[in-house]
Amino acid sequence: FAPDGKWVASTCINTFSPRVELWDAATGERSGTLVADETDQHGIQSIAVSPNGKWLIGGQRDGWINVWTTADWKLVSRSKHHDACVSAIVFSPDSTLFATGTERGTVQLSTVAAPAIVVHRWQIEKTPAPQGDISFGGTSGVVALVFSIDGRRLLTGAAGDAKISVIDVASGAIIRTIEHVHSVGNMNPS
Repeated sequence: FAPDGKWVASTCINTFSPRVELWDAATGERSGTLVADETDQHGIQSIAVSPNGKWLIGGQRDGWINVWTTADWKLVSRSKHHDACVSAIVFSPDSTLFATGTERGTVQLSTVAAPAIVVHRWQIEKTPAPQGDISFGGTSGVVALVFSIDGRRLLTGAAGDAKISVIDVASGAIIRTIEHVHSVGNMNPS
């Protein structure tokens, strides 16, 4: 949902579609389609809308990040951030930063003002998945990212190894690892 509740963005995961669909929240009708590169066969896997409603980011299966402005739906940045599928994206509460995570356990922090520049980069420890858990390739891929409400911490949730990493955004230090019972699927700040 857009912060004003007027539109919804969606994408089809596990496809090769380079599209983000826009929907009118009141009528349920499609109101537009965003395409980063029509010739690209690496689909948009994850999307996020900034809390201020000004930006929409789509992360692709091949590691590319696409940034659109919501005022006119123009693609303002397209850059190669990762060497793996972008499985999670989140904006900071003040909409100035965004974090991306991959199925190979890499997390990067960038600014909205200069999306192609990486401020911090982490490789979250990859361990074999517990038997019976669904994960990316049997190891811990990042499936959930969330900023603390004050924006000072970034939490990464991994499938497979059942760990949550707590990162200090200012210093870039991983300050804590929380052992989860099973694979992390989602997190919510409070």
